Amino acid sequence: MSSRYAYALRERAALAILAADDAELRELLRLFDRLAKTPSQTGVEQVIDETGRTNEIVYSSHYRVVYWADHASKEVRIMDVRRY
Repeated sequence: MSSRYAYALRERAALAILAADDAELRELLRLFDRLAKTPSQTGVEQVIDETGRTNEIVYSSHYRVVYWADHASKEVRIMDVRRY
Protein backbone atom coordinates (compact mmCIF):
# COMPACT_ATOMS: atom_id res chain seq x y z
CA MET A 1 0.00 0.00 0.00
CA SER A 2 1.42 3.38 -0.97
CA SER A 3 1.45 6.37 1.33
CA ARG A 4 -1.01 9.19 0.89
CA TYR A 5 0.07 11.89 -1.54
CA ALA A 6 -0.36 15.60 -0.90
CA TYR A 7 -2.45 17.62 -3.31
CA ALA A 8 -1.50 20.88 -4.95
CA LEU A 9 -3.91 23.34 -6.53
CA ARG A 10 -3.37 25.36 -9.67
CA GLU A 11 -4.65 28.93 -9.42
CA ARG A 12 -7.85 28.37 -11.40
CA ALA A 13 -8.70 25.36 -9.22
CA ALA A 14 -8.12 27.40 -6.07
CA LEU A 15 -10.39 30.17 -7.36
CA ALA A 16 -13.21 27.67 -7.96
CA ILE A 17 -12.82 26.37 -4.43
CA LEU A 18 -12.99 29.88 -3.00
CA ALA A 19 -16.34 30.35 -4.78
CA ALA A 20 -17.81 27.14 -3.31
CA ASP A 21 -20.25 27.17 -0.42
CA ASP A 22 -19.57 25.06 2.69
CA ALA A 23 -21.28 21.88 1.43
CA GLU A 24 -19.53 22.13 -1.94
CA LEU A 25 -16.20 22.71 -0.24
CA ARG A 26 -16.66 19.52 1.83
CA GLU A 27 -17.56 17.66 -1.38
CA LEU A 28 -14.39 18.85 -3.10
CA LEU A 29 -12.14 18.14 -0.10
CA ARG A 30 -13.51 14.57 0.10
CA LEU A 31 -12.74 14.11 -3.59
CA PHE A 32 -9.23 15.56 -3.24
CA ASP A 33 -8.59 13.31 -0.25
CA ARG A 34 -9.71 10.26 -2.24
CA LEU A 35 -7.37 11.21 -5.08
CA ALA A 36 -4.49 11.70 -2.62
CA LYS A 37 -5.11 8.23 -1.19
CA THR A 38 -5.29 6.59 -4.64
CA PRO A 39 -3.10 8.75 -6.89
CA SER A 40 -2.85 6.15 -9.66
CA GLN A 41 -6.62 6.10 -10.10
CA THR A 42 -7.66 6.42 -13.72
CA GLY A 43 -10.27 9.07 -14.39
CA VAL A 44 -13.47 8.55 -16.33
CA GLU A 45 -12.00 10.71 -19.07
CA GLN A 46 -8.56 11.99 -20.03
CA VAL A 47 -7.39 15.23 -21.62
CA ILE A 48 -3.98 16.25 -22.90
CA ASP A 49 -2.73 19.53 -21.45
CA GLU A 50 -0.63 22.24 -23.11
CA THR A 51 2.59 20.39 -22.19
CA GLY A 52 1.42 17.12 -23.76
CA ARG A 53 0.77 15.46 -20.39
CA THR A 54 -2.29 13.27 -19.91
CA ASN A 55 -4.60 14.62 -17.21
CA GLU A 56 -7.34 12.55 -15.62
CA ILE A 57 -10.90 13.81 -15.19
CA VAL A 58 -13.21 12.76 -12.37
CA TYR A 59 -16.63 13.99 -11.34
CA SER A 60 -18.28 14.60 -8.01
CA SER A 61 -21.93 15.46 -7.55
CA HIS A 62 -21.40 19.04 -8.69
CA TYR A 63 -17.85 19.35 -10.02
CA ARG A 64 -15.55 18.23 -12.82
CA VAL A 65 -11.95 17.94 -11.58
CA VAL A 66 -8.90 17.67 -13.83
CA TYR A 67 -5.71 16.34 -12.24
CA TRP A 68 -2.51 14.37 -12.74
CA ALA A 69 -0.39 12.43 -10.29
CA ASP A 70 3.18 13.66 -9.89
CA HIS A 71 4.76 10.48 -8.56
CA ALA A 72 8.23 12.05 -8.30
CA SER A 73 7.02 14.62 -5.75
CA LYS A 74 4.17 12.45 -4.36
CA GLU A 75 1.54 15.08 -5.19
CA VAL A 76 -1.77 15.04 -6.98
CA ARG A 77 -1.82 18.19 -9.08
CA ILE A 78 -5.36 19.59 -9.26
CA MET A 79 -5.33 21.55 -12.50
CA ASP A 80 -8.94 22.64 -12.92
CA VAL A 81 -12.21 22.54 -10.96
CA ARG A 82 -15.47 23.46 -12.66
CA ARG A 83 -19.01 23.36 -11.41
CA TYR A 84 -21.50 21.73 -13.76
